[in-house]
Amino acid sequence: MDERLVSIIIPSYNVEKYMEETLQVLSQQTYKNFEVLIADCSTDKTKEIVKRWKKKKLMDIKLFDLPKNGVSEARNYAIDKAQGKYISFLDADDIYSNCFLEIMLDNIEPDVAVFSFFTRNMDDCRSVRIEDENVCELTIDETLDILMYRKPPVNMWCFLYEKDIIDAYGIRFSADIMSGEDGEFMLKYVSHCKSGKLINLPLNGYRVNLDSASYLRTDRIVESVTAVERVIDHDRCYAPQMAVRIENYLLPRVKMSVATKFCRQRRYNAFVKFIRDCWSEEDYRKININANQVVVKVGATLLYRFPALYYGLLNLLFVFRPQ
Repeated sequence: MDERLVSIIIPSYNVEKYMEETLQVLSQQTYKNFEVLIADCSTDKTKEIVKRWKKKKLMDIKLFDLPKNGVSEARNYAIDKAQGKYISFLDADDIYSNCFLEIMLDNIEPDVAVFSFFTRNMDDCRSVRIEDENVCELTIDETLDILMYRKPPVNMWCFLYEKDIIDAYGIRFSADIMSGEDGEFMLKYVSHCKSGKLINLPLNGYRVNLDSASYLRTDRIVESVTAVERVIDHDRCYAPQMAVRIENYLLPRVKMSVATKFCRQRRYNAFVKFIRDCWSEEDYRKININANQVVVKVGATLLYRFPALYYGLLNLLFVFRPQ
């Protein structure tokens, strides 16, 4: 295993219009010792684009043509094939700052969760410079605070992962769910870290994908609750205090998020069924005890006491803010 090699894993699933830009950005990374593993399960022209880039020989690109079994299985396949000491993930419609790898590797330490934050403004991501580096040392509780409260916004793609930790604890993406599997992977990984480092820069450009589970009209968005429950089960073995904190805040917060997604999709019957089956007085009380924003507490109160009003207000909000 190359001690400084980074394996960048990209599952490709019918986003050919962005693949050219994604590979272009990777070719401009200031740190050059990396391999790109493209796990392709697409039916569009992605493979043609990747093969053209392989011929340029600007990067070490490995293309795997996989069955159309979804991005989780594609990522898991690529993890098993990765040769690097470190792993990062990138979706084919997102980008890194061109100094993402250099800054992350400058700050990597054994058993430390190193992460940046994302922006939906691609120009902000592209404009980051190496001299802008700004690092915050964190306890593991402070790290969990950021991941749970999303201040600043962090997701699974913002990390540089140690492959040894991933392999030692069998951390993989859950292929049987289609919502929340990325957060499940991230939180399980962090449970094996002793502290954290926030690179206080928008090193990740994240596009809103209207074909994602959050936006599709499907009941499977409730699987994000299952994902958090799996994290809690995992952490009870490895990080019990973290499991308690996730159970007391993140789990009910994710339930609120699912209810909100049904509002966005204007699916009142699905919303009512979810509230009846999954939302309880205990969830409402946990939110009011542990939330650090008044708007979240107010939302939890409305969702518990006046769910029809919550649904109506959210529908009105999404008229003006569809994303």
